[in-house]
Amino acid sequence: MEGLFRTEAGAPLALIGQPDMEKRRLDNPLEVPRALSLMALAAVELWRGRLFARRKLLWVLMLMAPFPYVANTAGWITAEAGR
Repeated sequence: MEGLFRTEAGAPLALIGQPDMEKRRLDNPLEVPRALSLMALAAVELWRGRLFARRKLLWVLMLMAPFPYVANTAGWITAEAGR
């Protein structure tokens, strides 16, 4: 499970972690530094019409493609193991 409880510059993308709602933080997170901010940057560049000219950003986005699948599978395993 992942979550971002506060807005911050260079926000990390949490791949896994247990949310602690009382303390408003993630316990035992596995994070990719500044990756969440890269997704917000990609959205801005797409809106401005400059995304396809940013070669490095496109490579980073391509390498991040498996993360939603991993997160979905981990969530499913967490839900089924908790039953």
